Amino acid sequence: MQESHPNHFPRQPDESSSPEMANPAYSIHYEDDALLAVNKLAPLPVQRDANGTPGLQDLMLAERASSLLKNTKTAHGTLKENHNSSHPFLEAVHRIDQRATGLVLFAKTPEALRRLSECFRNQHILKIYLACVERKPDSSSGSLSHWLVPQRYGNKVQVFSSLEDIPQQKRRSAKLATLAYELAGASDRYWFLRIELHTGRRHQIRAQLAAQGWPIKGDLKYGSHRSVPSGRILLHSWIMEFPHPIDGHLLRLTAPLPEDEPLYRVLQGILRNREDAGNG
Repeated sequence: MQESHPNHFPRQPDESSSPEMANPAYSIHYEDDALLAVNKLAPLPVQRDANGTPGLQDLMLAERASSLLKNTKTAHGTLKENHNSSHPFLEAVHRIDQRATGLVLFAKTPEALRRLSECFRNQHILKIYLACVERKPDSSSGSLSHWLVPQRYGNKVQVFSSLEDIPQQKRRSAKLATLAYELAGASDRYWFLRIELHTGRRHQIRAQLAAQGWPIKGDLKYGSHRSVPSGRILLHSWIMEFPHPIDGHLLRLTAPLPEDEPLYRVLQGILRNREDAGNG
């Protein structure tokens, strides 16, 4: 679901394109003059990582710069020199984990970036994730609150139940992480959680669920027993709701689950049945 405004138009898919022609790394979910919402589908970083691996932002900038250059022509059909248009502004407002999927917001102007960043910083945004875990939660719903401390090695975070449990020398880097969850359904061997993220800490959902003994499917780093053939972890940035950076109207975006993931097809059926029951 997405709420639009007379001056803001959702990006519509090209009906002439086939699934084989679609970019497997991402799909454009919503676009207007200020922002771009992308459904990240592949296991790649949002921005270039420390090893220099190109990210989603690099792919999109290169594609848009090429498109702008091709479409900037004179009346005689020859390319027109326009360096500003061939270097569009596009900056990720936030990140999701490299092997997670789902919504990522990009600002198309510096002012939109400032306002959206402020929105994230002040937690004026609803963030809903879906996760597939390998063990049934102890209760069908609840809240989790932990302190997270980055590890020096291994690109992980340590999880502590209270600030007092953290060694004194590590407390300065500790950050409080909170979320709420509810059980959305289950398959024969896995359970699906709907998660409302209250804070936006690095590896937060992965680490907090693993600390409860509910590792995310495919997340070997945090205790999953088996990887996923696609290279993903089954964590999806599903819904975001926030004030639009131009006029403040409420924008609600929902990113479809990747259709090529068998367990996500099971989850999609569960969500559809719940929606039908709610409308009945």
